[in-house]
Amino acid sequence: MKYLFDDWDKIAGTLRSSAKILLLLDYDGTTVPIQRAPERARLDEETRRLLHELSGAPEVTLGIISGRSINDISSMVGLDELIYAGNHGLEILLPGRPMKKLYSEEDLHLIFNVRKELKGQLDDITGAIIEEKGPIIALHYRTAPPGTGDVLLEAADNLVSKNPGLAVRQGKMVIEITPDRDFNKGVTVKWLLENLFPAERPVVVFAGDDVSDEDAFAVLGQDDVSIYVGPQPSHFSARYYIKDSMETRQFLFKLHNLLISP
Repeated sequence: MKYLFDDWDKIAGTLRSSAKILLLLDYDGTTVPIQRAPERARLDEETRRLLHELSGAPEVTLGIISGRSINDISSMVGLDELIYAGNHGLEILLPGRPMKKLYSEEDLHLIFNVRKELKGQLDDITGAIIEEKGPIIALHYRTAPPGTGDVLLEAADNLVSKNPGLAVRQGKMVIEITPDRDFNKGVTVKWLLENLFPAERPVVVFAGDDVSDEDAFAVLGQDDVSIYVGPQPSHFSARYYIKDSMETRQFLFKLHNLLISP
């Protein structure tokens, strides 16, 4: 895995010669720093300006793919011209179109029932936060004592074992109970390519920092640009890495200069 800015000239050449670019970014930990309280992860105005102007470039289609709900992530970013995929792709919102949902009313009913039972079990766990995201329940333990993640995982596994149709997923300091459906960020990337670019495939640029982003890295090709955000790891398949969300903004700035104000 190469440090992205060490290979920038090669990447810039690829992107400059591309007729179409699909630029997809994770949010927490990638576009903004991770916060102990999710509601504090606000997008700074400079990054918002860069996203807005990049989305207006004729060759760029820009989207945010997040584990947050579609309503949450779209309001946090606040740019109507972007594509939003919420809940890891269970919800997809294209500009000017109705939201696409990959879950059913039965899924929502299951999640509602599990949520009620889960709240009673977790009342006494210090620092654990239950986030209700529509078709997903997220159990955050970033502010909880060591070992809390194991307790939450056991509780989630027990509930899911009694409720066929649900599944458990893990991320950075979070455990999620989700509908047991074929969805992830890689499935979302493929859906966007098939539905938005049926004739000519674009170069895909995808940046993410969490295990859920590995699904997207895995579906990208040799001509695409996959970017892990964080300390250089050995277990991610991205071709490039940058160190943090500040360097994501630096990347967006360089991309802006390349495509809009060379």
